Amino acid sequence: MPNTIRNANPGPNQALYMRKGELLCIAYKDADNKKPVRMLSTFHSAQELPSGRPKIVNNYNKNMGGVDTTDAIMKAYSGQRKNKKVHKKIILHLFHRILHNAYILYQKNTSDNPVKSRVKYLQSIVEDLSSGDMQPNRRRRIRQINRGVVNLPGRKEKDCCICSDRRRGGQRRRSRTACTQCGRGLHRGCARLHQECREE
Repeated sequence: MPNTIRNANPGPNQALYMRKGELLCIAYKDADNKKPVRMLSTFHSAQELPSGRPKIVNNYNKNMGGVDTTDAIMKAYSGQRKNKKVHKKIILHLFHRILHNAYILYQKNTSDNPVKSRVKYLQSIVEDLSSGDMQPNRRRRIRQINRGVVNLPGRKEKDCCICSDRRRGGQRRRSRTACTQCGRGLHRGCARLHQECREE
């Protein structure tokens, strides 16, 4: 793209044209608070409508496909944020596409009167997803289990009831902590695997 078009900053409702052979480049700004639009065509000429809008822009708006329409719709309530991790952008984009498709199906099949707006529909989904009971995370579960382990007095040690396997000829593992409920030796790291006394 020529630098004249790439760096162009026309005024509101103004266009800048450049042609090379069959290729026509255009930079056009619709309003003062918008960025210039750059287009390339082998079909149109540098003509403008009575309104001042270039003919190429008018034909594009008239004949643009569904991809451009959905992109414009998606941008209205986009949850995208600046992120260096590409996989997060892709996952969020797919998630928003799914929500948009779900809203289209809702519009066609709902018995609601009046039909919810897209914002209200998205809000209802967020509320439904966040209303469920959230399970405590893994660290919190381990912390709660670790409260059931106490230090043995002095320098006492007991075989850990989880990882010590002396009876079967395995390695003997001693622990200076024990389960508060059954009193058997138990390492803090093995506490999450110790289910017997909690089930009784």
